[in-house]
Amino acid sequence: MSATEERSYVLGTEDAELVRLGNQHQTWVQACYDLFARAGLRTGDRVLDLGCGPGFTTMELARLVGPTGSVVAIDQSQRFLDHLAAVARHAGTTWARPLAAQLEHVDLPPASFDAAYSRWLFCWLTDAEPALANTVRALRPGGALLLHEYLHWGSMRLVPECPAFARAVQGCMASWPASGATIDFAMQVPSIAERHGLRIEHFAPIARLGAVGSLEWRWLTEFFANYLPKLVDRELLTGPEVDAALTSLRERTTRGLGYCYTPTVAAVVLRKP
Repeated sequence: MSATEERSYVLGTEDAELVRLGNQHQTWVQACYDLFARAGLRTGDRVLDLGCGPGFTTMELARLVGPTGSVVAIDQSQRFLDHLAAVARHAGTTWARPLAAQLEHVDLPPASFDAAYSRWLFCWLTDAEPALANTVRALRPGGALLLHEYLHWGSMRLVPECPAFARAVQGCMASWPASGATIDFAMQVPSIAERHGLRIEHFAPIARLGAVGSLEWRWLTEFFANYLPKLVDRELLTGPEVDAALTSLRERTTRGLGYCYTPTVAAVVLRKP
């Protein structure tokens, strides 16, 4: 993959982002297992991990399905896939296979997988339809598409309210359409199910409130520290606005004051007849 393609990732693929993604995964790993259990994933299943990134969830899936199952982990970043391959090799997890590809173009054997999972993949695609169609085609009859996608990203706020932080959220919201994203992708779940002949088995919001020092707080503060400076170059926020938002987060962290309300996420299970 070219350097240009690597830079197409909203937050990049550098070492700092790898660390941030690992922390993000810890914040959401229990939600993953809750969804896996609800969908009935089990030992021996053949699973796709879509937009796997560095493969943190891939390894969770590999532990779940065991050596009698398999996980094909698809991502377009070779840097991320190299990280996954090294971790899987060290763990002896030979049944987790990285695959460098764009989901809409990858050649997957039809009706061959028991489940496919993605967390915040489809919301970043300018046109998710080809990737969705390819995924559904690869699922066996009775297979499940599992999603964690944003339902209301703009619901994020600090408690008590903070005007500087609210302005930063506005800047982020303006940036998503400009980058081709449909950030609240979960709003499309009913129409996706109808278009692709899938049954909605589970569709529920996840709303999280975390105190200073919590996993939720770390997730939010690391994201803003990475992303907000990028919005100055794009003229969606000013330097002083970014400084004010980050300063407010640091001050609350130091004082141990308040909570963060994270973006509302939807947990989804769509079943192929």
